[in-house]
Amino acid sequence: MVHILKFLYAAAVLFALTDDANAQACKGNLQKENNLSDVCDPSTARTNLGVGTGTLTSVTAGEGLTTTPGSFGGSITTTGTLSPVTQINAQTGTTYTVLNSDCGKLVTFSNGSAIAVTLPQAGAGSEFLNGCTINFTNLGVGRVTITPTTSTIDGLSTRTMERYQGFRLTSNGSNYISSGISPSVASDGLIDPDQLPVATTTITGGVRSGNCLEMGGTGNKTLSISQACRTVENRFGFPGAMSDSGASPKIPQYIATAMTIPANFDGSGCQSLTTATTANNVFTLKYRRSGVVNTIGTLTYTSSNTTTLSTQSAFNLLAGDVLYLEGPVTPDATLADLACTVTALRS
Repeated sequence: MVHILKFLYAAAVLFALTDDANAQACKGNLQKENNLSDVCDPSTARTNLGVGTGTLTSVTAGEGLTTTPGSFGGSITTTGTLSPVTQINAQTGTTYTVLNSDCGKLVTFSNGSAIAVTLPQAGAGSEFLNGCTINFTNLGVGRVTITPTTSTIDGLSTRTMERYQGFRLTSNGSNYISSGISPSVASDGLIDPDQLPVATTTITGGVRSGNCLEMGGTGNKTLSISQACRTVENRFGFPGAMSDSGASPKIPQYIATAMTIPANFDGSGCQSLTTATTANNVFTLKYRRSGVVNTIGTLTYTSSNTTTLSTQSAFNLLAGDVLYLEGPVTPDATLADLACTVTALRS
């Protein structure tokens, strides 16, 4: 019995010494396994640190995230994956005021008429804060005009979008900055000049080829192609005496590209190397298309060495037409070495 009591006493002393040693080992030391607490008991350590049980119960997908591809938002209560996603806000009306909830979304517009979009001031009322990014795309034929309240977009008071144009706006807390701009191309193949940045210097001259291309001025730039660059000269020559050419001589030209002969033969005329003729000579401009011959108008070379042009509407020639100038049935005997030019504009 005495031996049993001695054993129990020794065990109690050993347990007390071990527990005290463990306590001394924890005291003053930050234990990684105990959430960086100097308390040895993990449960007590978490309570002291205010982290509760330390178990995460749910994660909710915020704007621009999803837990399920093909949908928006959601939450994870056990295991799962957060994936990026862009929500679309499709607008079909002619007016719209951008919402703070549009941050992170793609806002599309589609209407046959002009669309007026109001963009609230960046940072006002704790909305559209620094970093808020919104994508815009115009899917309709009506022009979209985005007008910010107080704020600016790239220093401008408005920005416009033609069909299939889009860009991204990001708030810096005071104004908006655009990026990813795709300038709209109009039906005539030209970029809307309102979409070009404001010039900081005066641009003059540009690329010049017989004064074909010109660009200058300040602000939004306009590039113009002069009529001279589109002009085609259809030349017809009658060398020697006209009387030697026979009745109604014809000088043909093949039309390789579509063009338009201006109204009243504007820019056309004839001239002879010889002295003035004794009578007027009428030349008829005709064309053949698909085997059918038609008359466009006349050029009359007068006895005073001038050309009288007939009055007619502008006429469109197509690629593949044959254009020809037909001389008079009975030309004046004194007429020789005549050259005529009929001008046209490339379509």
